[in-house]
Amino acid sequence: MKKQIKFIATATALLAFTQAGHAASINWTGGGTTDDWNDTANWGGVTPGSQGVEDSVIFNTAGDNNTPTASFAFTTASDFNFRNEATLTLQTGVTISNFDQGRLAANGGNGGGHVVQTGGTLSGRTFVVASSLTATTRSSHTMSGGNVTLTELYEVNTLGDVILTGSTAAVSAGSIDFEGNSTLTFNFDAAGIGSFTTAGSFGAGTTSTMTINVGSYNATVGAAFTLVDAATLTGFDSGNITVNGFGTEGVGYTLTQDLAGSGDIVFTVIPEPGTYALLAGLTGLAFVMLRRRRS
Repeated sequence: MKKQIKFIATATALLAFTQAGHAASINWTGGGTTDDWNDTANWGGVTPGSQGVEDSVIFNTAGDNNTPTASFAFTTASDFNFRNEATLTLQTGVTISNFDQGRLAANGGNGGGHVVQTGGTLSGRTFVVASSLTATTRSSHTMSGGNVTLTELYEVNTLGDVILTGSTAAVSAGSIDFEGNSTLTFNFDAAGIGSFTTAGSFGAGTTSTMTINVGSYNATVGAAFTLVDAATLTGFDSGNITVNGFGTEGVGYTLTQDLAGSGDIVFTVIPEPGTYALLAGLTGLAFVMLRRRRS
């Protein structure tokens, strides 16, 4: 009898540990009347992160295109995953906060995941674009406004695309890393462009590419835009950088990657490119591109 009681007590303790310590996978069902993440009907009756465990929230198909109508904060930091072409659209005034990991193309799916930010804020620990090793389509994070604020890592892997459009979008993280065949695109608006900021390192792999489109920018000679503000920099290979959209004769630009100094990548509008040749001798400045605008 004593052995039986001991076994029952042990089994009960293990069950309690499992319930308290293990994450649950919670799929988006869309059963509510709106895309409000606070509505338990959208999750089959249980709000993610509300039970004292780190849940794993899954948007699993292209039909799970989601536009939250109100801000949502995980009570217990949890993951959210968009895969198999599911898309999160984040608008002005909406914040998704206190997440542990945000993942696009999370493991368990073959298709990519997507986030489109026209505004709003993503605030958490880490965010990974193209996290799955088995996905066969690309994942994307497109920002025309809003912010990403992370305490640790913003990571973009092979099959990952990041597009920053306009002067109001910004990403801030403990460190930022572009790997494999990932892409980073800056689309200037009339006022300029937003930036990536990190108090740590910014890294780019040898096959990662950067594209800068300035056709919508109202060029002001002398204007300088810090595309990347980092403590340390492993920059893009110069052959993997493309600049498009020039049209004014006599106006050019420099694009510098400060590998030995500030860790910044800076785009500067200049008058005559030839007059800036002397700058190439400045210590620690890697001039990755110098080109004249032509009509």
